[in-house]
Amino acid sequence: DVIAFSLFFISTILTTFSLHEIEMKVASSLSTLNYVFTFLISLLFLKESITAKKLIGFSFIITGILIFNH
Repeated sequence: DVIAFSLFFISTILTTFSLHEIEMKVASSLSTLNYVFTFLISLLFLKESITAKKLIGFSFIITGILIFNH
């Protein structure tokens, strides 16, 4: 539990500092990509199954990022 909290705390601090250096548009896109990375890592390392709901959600996230950045 201590390790997980420490990683979360460090992540929060780094995110706060990075928001001062990059545009908000880029920051929100990078933040949204966390869901994509979580999906991909769960497939690779945890051998999670791919369901229609997950693919639809993944597609919405990618589409939203693409629309938002253009």
